[in-house]
Amino acid sequence: MASFVIHRSKLNEKQVLDRSHPPVIRAMAAAASVKTFTGGELVTRNADHEVVAWDGTSGEVFGVVVEAFDGSRERLARELEPGTVLK
Repeated sequence: MASFVIHRSKLNEKQVLDRSHPPVIRAMAAAASVKTFTGGELVTRNADHEVVAWDGTSGEVFGVVVEAFDGSRERLARELEPGTVLK
């Protein structure tokens, strides 16, 4: 299978989105145990299909949180789905 690069950008540490390509951002239910997420944090799904922080060892990365999330005020976390191409 051939692979190639269509676009390459340099992002700073506070920038999560590259605005030169439309991102796929979904609002996903965060697990009740989640207190906060920071922008750029990697997330996965638990057994109930709720978003939780990826611990780096189990499961696979499901997405990247695009903005700070406070579980005491919100139920849905906005996450960027990596590797998605829009047709």
